[in-house]
Amino acid sequence: MLFEIAGFLVVSGILLLVIGIFIARQYTLRAKLVTAFLVIVLISLTVLALLDSYIMKVNLTEGANKVLSTAARSYADRLDYFNRQNTRFLKTEANLPAINKFITLSAEPPFNRQTMLEILRALQSRQNDIISSYAILNAEGVNILDTALANIGADESQYEYFSALAQTSPNEPGAVRKRNNYRSPIIFEEPYAVIIFSSVINDLSGNFIGVLRAKYDATYLTRIFDRAKGIVGRSSFAVLLDENNLRLVHGRRSDLTYTLASEPEDLALLKKISVFQKTRAQLSLKILNGTTWYRVRVLVSPL
Repeated sequence: MLFEIAGFLVVSGILLLVIGIFIARQYTLRAKLVTAFLVIVLISLTVLALLDSYIMKVNLTEGANKVLSTAARSYADRLDYFNRQNTRFLKTEANLPAINKFITLSAEPPFNRQTMLEILRALQSRQNDIISSYAILNAEGVNILDTALANIGADESQYEYFSALAQTSPNEPGAVRKRNNYRSPIIFEEPYAVIIFSSVINDLSGNFIGVLRAKYDATYLTRIFDRAKGIVGRSSFAVLLDENNLRLVHGRRSDLTYTLASEPEDLALLKKISVFQKTRAQLSLKILNGTTWYRVRVLVSPL
């Protein structure tokens, strides 16, 4: 490209020299040559300055895009790790003999309710700052034991974190479960937003007898993205969006968390978010119109 520009400058200089000779015949040849030389130099400097600015802009843009791409992959990996790790935790804990016998023996000693509650609290303690509830649901979806005592006795069978695991595949012989583990999207529960992980509890014969369920505070996602501020510049920040363009994390303005970046197709979702925001006594839901948002979508692979 530089050779083409150099050739263009040479040709331009020759043309300007010829034109100058024909237009300004009253001037001496020395004056004409000096004028042509100055014109060529000024044009050359201008073109080089513009070219340098263009190349610098392209390099900076490419560099910023590479940093953004790398950062997006890094944070996507962290989110995937969070999902995989907690799924493995629930899967392992759901197979604990104590939980199995608590359900099958109907809380008889030595697996009585208080002993099992202490076990659940011990499981919750590994991430006590973000886990708000650890519960055992029976085969009907009834909460029979929960570290959040107010939830005990509640029917949770209508929620997908139970129904998705209770379903069997109609095309497979026997009671073959479609899924053994589940991770929910953001669920708005007054006054919190939570992510729910659940895992199937089977007896020794492999029969479905219940579900182990854990609720995680969804604000933990904000902690994951705390270090994203300024990663590609002084004023840069990350925005995490879901498939509905709902802001799960906003790196600069916390009041925009759980608000929509565009008009949603699902009006039920809009209603849920509005109710959730009012419950938390935050600003009412606002849709940003006419504003250009430069966003980094961090994609999380499904479990």
